[in-house]
Amino acid sequence: MSNKLKSSQEFKSHLISVFHELGDANDHFHFVNSLRQAVSDYEREINCAPAFWIYTIDAHVSATMSHLCRVYDCDPAAVHLPFLLEAVRDNPDVFCRQALEQRLEKGPGWEELVKHFGDPDQAQIEADIKFCRDAHPQVEKLRAWRNKVVAHLNKRVSRDFESFKKQWPLERNDIQELISKGHDMLNRCGGWYDARSFSLNLPSPWDKDYKFVLESLRMNISKRDENDDRLLKLISKGNALSGSSAT
Repeated sequence: MSNKLKSSQEFKSHLISVFHELGDANDHFHFVNSLRQAVSDYEREINCAPAFWIYTIDAHVSATMSHLCRVYDCDPAAVHLPFLLEAVRDNPDVFCRQALEQRLEKGPGWEELVKHFGDPDQAQIEADIKFCRDAHPQVEKLRAWRNKVVAHLNKRVSRDFESFKKQWPLERNDIQELISKGHDMLNRCGGWYDARSFSLNLPSPWDKDYKFVLESLRMNISKRDENDDRLLKLISKGNALSGSSAT
């Protein structure tokens, strides 16, 4: 299928849309891993509201899957990573050294950027498309989850979810590889378009927001413990005084 673009601006819009999908998948996955690792360090704080934290982690897992499935979608009417790669391949007039030079408008360092990115690497494009399209193990597993769990629940999976998980085990390292590979491919597309690159890192201190919440809980619980201890001491003192008066 050919993906001819109406304009280079159309590609920029699609490029940014896919970046936001991948960035959101990465951010939610960051909090999934961070909260799971925090369980041992903040066991008491989390056990004060276990249902809340369980549903919070589950929500981040669901959001990670939803965004990542859209990045690796293959619907011909949708915007996704395979479409971006095929658009680069199918629009040589848009993605070439001369077109890149025009888009950069001879800004700072434009000559080095044109020299570095220049004409797209066709072998790399085909390898990236193959990764996305030709059932790479991680992509194949992700699409199985998308088609049978995330987008809609398959009847057979509903009857025997454990068998499905054994057949299509999508582990955390699989998710991380899909995010990392997607980031590499997205940066190649951005480089060929206008020498741009994308960062998936959450800015500090946003990446530690969850710790602020847990530390605040720890302080609150500590103050509550202090008040309880003070009350117990007062009660004990009062009982001691009552006993002394009775004597």
